[in-house]
Amino acid sequence: MAKVSYRLKGKLLGGCAAIIVVSLIPSGAYAQAAGSAAPTDAPSSQADDSVPVMNDIVVVAQRRAQRAQDVPASLVALSGDTLATRQITTTAQLASAVPNMQASQPYGAGDPPTFTIRGISTTDFSQNASRPIAVYIDEGIRQMPLMEAMPLFDVDHVEVLRGPQGALYGKNATGGAISIITKEPGYDLSGYLTAGYGNFNRRETQGAVQIPLVQDKLAVRLAYTYTKDDGAIKQVSSNPATSGKNLDQTDILGLRASVRYQPTSDLDIVLRYNHYRIAGRAAGVYAGNNIDFASAGLPIYDTFPGAHREGLGFFENDNNVIGHKRITDDNVNGQIKWAITPDISLFSVTTYDKGNWPENDDPDGLPLDQFGNQTVNATNISQFVQEVRLTGKTGPLQWLLGGFYSRDSVDMFQQLPIYTDPRCGAACDFGLGGGGTGIVQTNQFNQKRRSYSGYGRLEYAFNDQWSLAGGLRWSRDRIAINNYTAYVGDSATPLLATTIAPITDSRSYSNVSGEATLTYKPSSHLLAYASFKQGYRTGAYNSQAYTSPLEVTAAPPETANSWEAGIKSDFLDRAVTFNLTGFYTKYKNQQITSSEVVGGALITPLRSIPRSRIYGAEVDLVIRPTRTLTLNLSGGYANSAYTEGSVGGVSVVGKRLSASPRLSGSVAADWRIAEFDKSNVTLHIDTALSSRQYYDVHNTPGVDDPGHTVTNAQLSYQFSKWNASLWTTNVFNKHYFTYVLNTTGLGAGYFIRGNPRMFGIRIKRDF
Repeated sequence: MAKVSYRLKGKLLGGCAAIIVVSLIPSGAYAQAAGSAAPTDAPSSQADDSVPVMNDIVVVAQRRAQRAQDVPASLVALSGDTLATRQITTTAQLASAVPNMQASQPYGAGDPPTFTIRGISTTDFSQNASRPIAVYIDEGIRQMPLMEAMPLFDVDHVEVLRGPQGALYGKNATGGAISIITKEPGYDLSGYLTAGYGNFNRRETQGAVQIPLVQDKLAVRLAYTYTKDDGAIKQVSSNPATSGKNLDQTDILGLRASVRYQPTSDLDIVLRYNHYRIAGRAAGVYAGNNIDFASAGLPIYDTFPGAHREGLGFFENDNNVIGHKRITDDNVNGQIKWAITPDISLFSVTTYDKGNWPENDDPDGLPLDQFGNQTVNATNISQFVQEVRLTGKTGPLQWLLGGFYSRDSVDMFQQLPIYTDPRCGAACDFGLGGGGTGIVQTNQFNQKRRSYSGYGRLEYAFNDQWSLAGGLRWSRDRIAINNYTAYVGDSATPLLATTIAPITDSRSYSNVSGEATLTYKPSSHLLAYASFKQGYRTGAYNSQAYTSPLEVTAAPPETANSWEAGIKSDFLDRAVTFNLTGFYTKYKNQQITSSEVVGGALITPLRSIPRSRIYGAEVDLVIRPTRTLTLNLSGGYANSAYTEGSVGGVSVVGKRLSASPRLSGSVAADWRIAEFDKSNVTLHIDTALSSRQYYDVHNTPGVDDPGHTVTNAQLSYQFSKWNASLWTTNVFNKHYFTYVLNTTGLGAGYFIRGNPRMFGIRIKRDF
């Protein structure tokens, strides 16, 4: 949603000590992942189904294949089967399975999320702004929000690293990194097809086929997903133009074609083409915070029918505008893995993206024009990324050298009408002279960025138990804005006057980030480590400038220094896995959208909060008391606070960081209820929870989600190659919010709801 920037002629006002909650590492998280992440000689352990043994996913979190339990870092690994069991089909839903990770959704369900890990996030929801959590798909970084919304289908596994990852993952990994690894082609003929139906007239289908063309040399894999429903927020209206057109509609299409070529046993080349489209009717905004237009200086709005959501339930709306979105991205990803010698390997990943994100919506969610029909368009989005790594081993020393280059570009156009309802009449004539009502704000600009970095890492094993690793990364970024222009007008003449004459500007930033880790591994069942890691988020320009050149600000880079210690263990013949991590982070220059009064006018520049600190812990516990029952519990505690700084002239010292609950976690069970000769019945239940989180840096009452729990369940019957499942999400139909923007100065707040109860049936056939 575009920012609320306005001048209405005087009529408008202008911890770590205890883990209280435990929850889930999903049952598939310790199941061996076959496919793209692991070479044939990667460590693995094959479970015998007759004994209580847990296996690990093979991950590439440290840029080489390892068991998840052997990585000295706070890591959550989710297998593709786990994603299916937990009904995780979007990147935002990953947060339900990862304690100390949240996903805000400023534009509604299905749109690109804003992630928070260990309290590190941003209040800047702009379509052109990179986030402080790095998202990778098949080891190619996604530097624009549009590219982070890719639907999750035919996925091998997902890795989530908590805490700064600057040395190995580069810029914008201040809070952590999310790496999604899709399935690559194999050399057996196989595939699957899934179809399902649910409430809200939800239709879904997904499938993949793998075809060997030349045995052990050439293979292809084709995969797709498609989901469409009628919208989860019911539109209740007497207006035939909007009645029955439910909001928060799902309309997702994803396609992937992969080719794998292995001319020799030492050379492996994989080329992927991805296309996805996220469309449908836009978010159903919930107007909250005790709607009061009189306090904003326009009591006439309080008299309009429906101005106070009268007669509506929590999951119902009465909009006078039905918004739409159409997010598209075409991506090419090419990987080369070359074993130059038995001890030296080269890895290269090249990606190119081209996409668009036009969206219009009704930000007030009411049958009136408080904000009007808002337009937010990010178009001609392109990105090119090239990364090369050389890894090797010499005796007890393992080493890595890498280089990275990227460039991206986007054209922005945003238009926000405020109080343009024709029923307002003279009360909404603010003297602009355009012949209409209200105020219409518009801006547009082009943004270009280039980034270079070089990095290296060494790891030395003193003996079989002790090892020490360290890494450094140098980064240089240049960001430029071209022809940044803004206008103000009214409903009749939107581009009446230029408020920001064309501005062209650029900034360059450099950074060196490092890490060091000491690891002690006395046995294959126990690992302890202590680490220091730094993170870096590059500088950014404000995209929410409408009223004054003073708003066209550039915020400097963010940095984070984090100290972490933890243990990873398994015992009782690996029937129990227990991991515990504690951390302390110093966070500098968090980029936030500010509101300030300058010369009697309210402006909204992009600023920085100088200093914050965060400390906390994560605990992960997996118990398999019998062959047929797995219990998964995990929890996170993050105590965050600003230690220096003010926003809008008001100190934020002692306030909690935005979108940072103190407690988060989940608990789940997988139970094989019955077994027959060729079939079985299984039940999966998981409950994710989060305590109160504020969505502004002042921790304003009401600009928050007070905390919630959401329970999902799935009952499955497996027979040979067939699987039928009855599923439900948000079983108890809980009311909660995934994003809140404080717009009460204009009479009402902007709230995005989590989805209501959803349920359905799926049938899958493997072949």
